[in-house]
Amino acid sequence: MRHFDYPIIDAHAHPYFRRNFSADGPNNWEEYFSPLDELGIDYFCGAYNIRNDGHDFAVIAECNERVLAIQRQFPNRYYPGVNIHPNFPVESCQEVQRFYDLGFRWVGEIAGYVMGYQDYCSPGMFTILELVRDLGMTLNIHPSGVEDMQQLLQNFPTLPVVIAHPGSGDTARERIALLQKYPNAYLDLSGGGILGNGILRAILNAAGKERLLFGTDYPVCNPSCYLYGVLGAKLQPEENRAIFHDNFLALTGWQLPRHKAQ
Repeated sequence: MRHFDYPIIDAHAHPYFRRNFSADGPNNWEEYFSPLDELGIDYFCGAYNIRNDGHDFAVIAECNERVLAIQRQFPNRYYPGVNIHPNFPVESCQEVQRFYDLGFRWVGEIAGYVMGYQDYCSPGMFTILELVRDLGMTLNIHPSGVEDMQQLLQNFPTLPVVIAHPGSGDTARERIALLQKYPNAYLDLSGGGILGNGILRAILNAAGKERLLFGTDYPVCNPSCYLYGVLGAKLQPEENRAIFHDNFLALTGWQLPRHKAQ
């Protein structure tokens, strides 16, 4: 299905099969790509996260090896995100540099609650993020506490930080406030939030179209909910293009490969 004359990029997905998490999901790549093809989602980006206690860098290394292997298998569909860990700043910097040298500019989604740490504002993480910033890469985070995210944005004003999951109610208002206060704050539309009536328009009115990215959290979440959550908001054509396509490319500089059904 085609919705526009440009491809749709999902900036927040994970290359998981059903065995990797408790929810229902695909068992193989044919099942993985089938709903994306039916919905007209051409490309997806994201990291691999293995739940762990944060004491063994081999787990982080395995996450990164998996996404690079998947990218080699599906170069016309998938843009990998590198995983990092504050307990291993030296090793994480080496991984960041490796992904950068391979041409990839996306870090995350990093998710401390899965990977055995709590806050992003720590000496180890700041060491890694100094390199991420200096290389001109983009950081995608699972939300932490408001104070932690504020400190992160304050300490790295030139680092684009894409916060996942708008949330609803007070949470959505907190995200909007961050976008209004910090020009380096972005938001991906995966997870809860935009299914609430009027939330997407409120975010756009507050922050503008340049700092929102389409995301689904697939296969943890049903991608159709997020696609039609945006389409159903009846946005202006330039808003749709920014969210579904332009903003991800602006952050990564990715030269889109020609899409071929896998």
